[in-house]
Amino acid sequence: MSRETKPLDLGEDYRKVLNRHGYAFQYGVIKLIDDLNRQGRIDWELEATEFPVGVGGMDSIFRKTRPHIYLIGECKRVNPALSNWCFAGSVYSRGSSRLDKLIFEYAWVPSPDKKLTETLSRTDAIRMLTGTIQHDFHRVYHLGLSVRSNKTGDKSGKNTDAIEEAAGQVCKGLNGLIEYFNSQHLKLPADAKFYFLPAIFTTARIWTTDVDLSSANIDKGEFEFGLVPLKETAWIWYQYHVSPALKHTVSTDEESYVSPFELARILDQDFTRSIAIVNVKGIDDFLHHGFPWR
Repeated sequence: MSRETKPLDLGEDYRKVLNRHGYAFQYGVIKLIDDLNRQGRIDWELEATEFPVGVGGMDSIFRKTRPHIYLIGECKRVNPALSNWCFAGSVYSRGSSRLDKLIFEYAWVPSPDKKLTETLSRTDAIRMLTGTIQHDFHRVYHLGLSVRSNKTGDKSGKNTDAIEEAAGQVCKGLNGLIEYFNSQHLKLPADAKFYFLPAIFTTARIWTTDVDLSSANIDKGEFEFGLVPLKETAWIWYQYHVSPALKHTVSTDEESYVSPFELARILDQDFTRSIAIVNVKGIDDFLHHGFPWR
């Protein structure tokens, strides 16, 4: 006699799949930010969701004007078993990008030189350029690692580096958006700069330490017990190196020229970008106080 099988509850199985893939979290975050805007508490307007770039898409794009800023949002529901994201830094960690600097990218279409338009077609005379802008900030972190919690993990949850995965995805979206604007550059207003700010919204708890990574016991290559105190925070800025494979192909502003022998400056200009890491409970505060532009 065959054993009875448990009746299939398709709705319950679908609920679990939605949760595991993060869709419930993603659209919940979008609704929260949209509600804050509709209430007049913030001035970030929802521009688009799932905007396609390359072989993927961006979870959400919000924008504000004066100045014109695009906030590229990546939503990350983490495996509960690895739901502590811990961040540290070092003065040696990222070339010349110190622990008190934020680095963002911008794009713009300069007004064409009149002499240039006399000899070239409008398509050749007008082009989009990119550059970086830096802002002082009290603390930026350079190393992020997922650490285990006392919660039960998803049965099919991944144990990959969730921070690296999310950072790569949001940078892919940012660079893809720049490529899209470049394809539309003839329609963009002249001399208006567009700034791009990446943010990861997550269910992970965020922890930081002010201990410098270079202060470990060099004989053992380890920190001694109790020498890495952590404190929880709602959001941080994380300095990340964008892979060359994810970078856009738009030309750099001539005013930002750097000698090929100045590797530390090249690192900042071409590859180092600041990404906001925001716990869901810190979204409201971050959107009010986390940006250098008001």
